[in-house]
Amino acid sequence: RDTSLIAVPQTHVSDITVRTPLAANYKDATLFTQVSVTGAPGQTVAVMGKLMRGDGLPAPLTLAGQGRIQADGTVQIAMSAPVEAPALWSAEKPNLYYVVFEMTDSGKTIERVEQRFGFKQIEVKNNVVLWNGAPIKCTGVCRHDFWADKGFALTEADWVKDLTLMKAANINAVRTSHYNHAQRFLELCDEKGMYILDEVPYCWINDQVKDPAYAPYLLQRGLETVARDKNRPCVLAWSLGNENPHGIDSQMVLDLIGKTDPTRPAFVSGEDPNSIKGQLWKDDHYPGPDTIDRYARNTNWGANITEHPHTFYEKEVQDYDPGASDLWSETLIKTWDKLWKAPNILGSFIWEWQNQGIADKNADTTTDFWYGPDHMRQENNKGVVSAYRVPKPEWWIVKSAYSPVAVTARTVSPAGGTCTVPITNHYSFTDLSELTCRWTALKAGMRLQGGVSHIVCGPLQSVTASFPAPAGMTALRLEFLHPDGASVIASNLSVESVPLPAAPAAMASGGALTTQNGPDTLTVGNSVQQIAFDTHVGTLRFWRVNGRDVLLGGPILNLGEAKAGSERGMYRSKQTPLTSNARVAATPGADGAYHVVVTSTVLTAVGGSTLGTLTTIYDLKPDAEMKIAWTLHWAAPDIDLWEEGVRFSLPVGMIRMAWQRDSYFTDYPAGHVGEPSGTARAGDTLFRASKRGLTWMTLSDSNGMGLALLPTDVPLVGRADTTTSGTILFASREVAGPHGLSGSWVADHAIHAVNGQSLSGAFTLRAVNASDRTAHR
Repeated sequence: RDTSLIAVPQTHVSDITVRTPLAANYKDATLFTQVSVTGAPGQTVAVMGKLMRGDGLPAPLTLAGQGRIQADGTVQIAMSAPVEAPALWSAEKPNLYYVVFEMTDSGKTIERVEQRFGFKQIEVKNNVVLWNGAPIKCTGVCRHDFWADKGFALTEADWVKDLTLMKAANINAVRTSHYNHAQRFLELCDEKGMYILDEVPYCWINDQVKDPAYAPYLLQRGLETVARDKNRPCVLAWSLGNENPHGIDSQMVLDLIGKTDPTRPAFVSGEDPNSIKGQLWKDDHYPGPDTIDRYARNTNWGANITEHPHTFYEKEVQDYDPGASDLWSETLIKTWDKLWKAPNILGSFIWEWQNQGIADKNADTTTDFWYGPDHMRQENNKGVVSAYRVPKPEWWIVKSAYSPVAVTARTVSPAGGTCTVPITNHYSFTDLSELTCRWTALKAGMRLQGGVSHIVCGPLQSVTASFPAPAGMTALRLEFLHPDGASVIASNLSVESVPLPAAPAAMASGGALTTQNGPDTLTVGNSVQQIAFDTHVGTLRFWRVNGRDVLLGGPILNLGEAKAGSERGMYRSKQTPLTSNARVAATPGADGAYHVVVTSTVLTAVGGSTLGTLTTIYDLKPDAEMKIAWTLHWAAPDIDLWEEGVRFSLPVGMIRMAWQRDSYFTDYPAGHVGEPSGTARAGDTLFRASKRGLTWMTLSDSNGMGLALLPTDVPLVGRADTTTSGTILFASREVAGPHGLSGSWVADHAIHAVNGQSLSGAFTLRAVNASDRTAHR
């Protein structure tokens, strides 16, 4: 970090303290300053202060005071004056001022110094944190002051890059985990508007924090942190260490900091007012949903969640299934659905802002699934941006979940040429009329009409806004722009009566299905299709439609493949589970259909142990469509699974994908794993990414021939991959959420294989010719 050596006169200003208590109206203020002077004992000095606006223009206020330097060589000169309606500082509106001091002796100038600050006041009333009298909510992240190829020697360009990306993602708060960040970084937070939990550096000291002999070292760190940063308007609270147990030293540090700076809260990581006297809220890491609910009901004190949620996926997991990132949306959505409604919970800070990889051009390089060769050592995947600050899919998820403007509908219902949209304003100091709402009426993706609106809605209020709805409109797009021109959030609202794009239609019927038995094969077919079952292992040998193979094998049970990661307690198959001892029964159904039931034993591998009994039911239709329902009666010991599904082998050339699905948000950039609809080709990350809430997904060749995967009466997650022998189609009832940090928020996605109980899934496969669909390009 930069270090400065400053020459000062023998009599000089050694310290400045600025405080700005607000009047009861939270508009007017008092500017209180204390100037500490060091010099020769007995010397009398005078100090005059002038208030300057952040733009350098003078404000109509002066301060004056004098003092005699005491025997210890110091004197403190206190000065104060009322200030009428100054522009207050907040993360939304970071208005800055300077106070410029001139120190004189007998009319001769000795020194001129200045101090930048912002008018603000922090209080905790009725367990709610108030900033300038208004409740605030911290949409935060934990950050390391670290860069992949620079270590801790960052530059201003790096800090500006971080803050620009954070502000664009609607992040308004940073926890400086787990040490003081560079002085210039905090200066930039003052300028750009960012609340800071300023963390005193001591972490994971267990016995030491209980030992009074260590107190001087912790007290020194606390005092130095406060001395450096006390006048910064961005500092919301002092964070005293990280994840240390309760100890006498913690109380000593909090007591001293409370006396040194009574204008801000201080808190001990993981503690609450029951254990630390003077702590105003409960600090917690990774609470579950029930814990958050308990905090929201607590009438004794408030809470702040200084680590949560964890991004929780190992790099190997995302390499195996990039769609794992999409599920993280659910954790963030569920968390903030609770936090927005809980005024006594200050906010939450995601662990963490960036990956922690160290640049390494030597031989032990790795490959990142999003960005290719990344030449990283000790890389993790915990950030919402990469170690080089390239936004990952999580960045857009944060932007959407943290948005201070919430459009709380997904559809509109036009009537009489207009439509209404419910909107909530989560800003604390900004009326939505200060933002520009750009609206666009669309028909099948084409612009019909558009304009701008300034919606009047006060801070922490909701409103129902009206927009034009021209005839033929199929969707309404709203985008809210900050006064600086940046996009805060966008929403795409479909017209309720307009159906979403449908999957390619089924083929014409080929007549009633008939069967033919061979030595180890059952074939079901008509003039359009032939479906061959292997009666020994109980899987499909092929599905041939109009003389062309659309399926070459399956279903194979898919419980999650072996990975290099370390998910604990998860089933990790070293080889593909095998079926044997199959029993196949086929009976004709109504309208020329056929009903086939296959029962088989599932083994972990050749000669391996038994996992259970698999029953697969096929309802085959004359128009080349089959409904598949499978049930696995688990006979192995209890274990958690990564996936609950099956996979199929498709021919080489099935490399085009299209899909329609329910999405967590209504607006995504092209290529994001959360897109509600899109296309991809083999080799694309999106081709391999699991897609939850599928309405349909197709895989086809260059001629449009292929398969559509459709849900039935249970949820469906689909994705694909390629091998040297062809394409693999994955059809799962569930792909599990994580176990461990933040995992309780997606516990309903966990897959528990319990001895004596069953796993199951169901879906439909439809042979299609999608060559005329523009979605396939």
